[in-house]
Amino acid sequence: MLERLKGWFSGRSPQSGYDEARPRRETDQEGAQKAPHEAAHEAVREAAYEAVCAARDAAWKSVGVLDDDVIAPFIDPGLMGGPMWPGTRQAFVRTRRDDGIGIVASDGLADPFHGDGPSTGLGAEVYLASTAFDHGVITGASSTRQFTALSSLARAVAGNESFLGPMLETYGTISMTLRGSDGAPEGWLDDDGAISVIIGVNLLGVPASVAVQGIEVLLVGVLPLRPDELALIPDEGAPARRRIADALRGLTAAQVASLERPSVLPLG
Repeated sequence: MLERLKGWFSGRSPQSGYDEARPRRETDQEGAQKAPHEAAHEAVREAAYEAVCAARDAAWKSVGVLDDDVIAPFIDPGLMGGPMWPGTRQAFVRTRRDDGIGIVASDGLADPFHGDGPSTGLGAEVYLASTAFDHGVITGASSTRQFTALSSLARAVAGNESFLGPMLETYGTISMTLRGSDGAPEGWLDDDGAISVIIGVNLLGVPASVAVQGIEVLLVGVLPLRPDELALIPDEGAPARRRIADALRGLTAAQVASLERPSVLPLG
């Protein structure tokens, strides 16, 4: 599954594009100006949006302290030729656990599609855990390399309209190479200067999914891979990803959330 996804992302958005903190909830202020049938349609979609928001918030609050604000771009990248998210709203939330680990997650990939009826968008949100996310104001998280990797992945998922649920059900985990990873810590970049991640390795204590009006929305964990771990995958494929994922799941939360995490190779 690596080669299929390898070209998803090239380049890197400036960190300042995500330096704005906004309230978690945004509502449509134009509903009153719409025709009655349009307003009714929008009311149904808004109810679905609120249901998704409530479920996501409850999940993250069960993990730790959820910030009141989100990380959001100054200008919607979709208006400048970038990928459009399902409901057009692009945001990330942060949750801080008692053990010093912060979790930043996409907050919008599961929003109802803009202009459609009630739905759960792409059916999943992606998240990355790191000790670098645990302190300071929420906008400080957007200047970290970990956030760069997560936001790149989220844009790739949105841009390709990828439903991660069926993909993970088929492949178990997915590996992906993120281009434009300059500045990443030594020991994480491959020979081409890119960093890779494995998708589908969840952090202990984080719900695997939430139920929204009877529909499952996945919370999908993302972890960076060491170059030697990635090197196994092109030759061995799914078995290598499975063995690496199992080894990562055997580590403590503190280990997987640290940039000092050693390689899990050699595998037993």
